[in-house]
Amino acid sequence: MLRLKRQVLNPHSTAGGILTSRVGDNGISNITVGLDLSVEVRPDEYATFKWVQTTDDHLSPLDSGYLLARWDRRTYQGFGYELGAARSGAGYDPAVGFALRSDYH
Repeated sequence: MLRLKRQVLNPHSTAGGILTSRVGDNGISNITVGLDLSVEVRPDEYATFKWVQTTDDHLSPLDSGYLLARWDRRTYQGFGYELGAARSGAGYDPAVGFALRSDYH
């Protein structure tokens, strides 16, 4: 597993990537690649984007991937909120990692 994360644009914004690889006892491999970006658009408000792709030669990228877009307000005072959308394909299978569900829009 390789995870990289770096500050971008301002002190509260980050961009990162992840790469995992697993070979099972049966010789079948699973490779997962992902990118994420969290940008502080204005004080306490963030736009977040994530893309993850698992390997499968028989599926389209949408069927074996995960996409997320979110806007949220992170604060200790006043109201916070989160608005987002996610999509996971039926073939999304991160063999290394944690995912409760797949195949949702």
